[in-house]
Amino acid sequence: MYVAPTLENLLAARAASPAPFLVTDPEGPVLSYVWLAAAVADWSAAFDRAGLGAGGRLALVLAPGPAWTVAYLAALNRGLLLAALDPAAPPSGSG
Repeated sequence: MYVAPTLENLLAARAASPAPFLVTDPEGPVLSYVWLAAAVADWSAAFDRAGLGAGGRLALVLAPGPAWTVAYLAALNRGLLLAALDPAAPPSGSG
């Protein structure tokens, strides 16, 4: 019987691979799969502490970037229903 891999298992496998880097930018931080796996686990735990479990609703209001990606993956990991909102968008009905 086939069992689909979990996000946690996929990140752990990638972190243990010979090429563990997710992003390397000479002018920015080096982000590794080890960092990503730990950050997703941290956000997932924060969602758990907030009482957000599978089927819970989350409005994700973050600018694009590493934090957004981590929060998005953690929300998927916890089975949350997600609405991604752009904090730079003008308010509804403002024009």
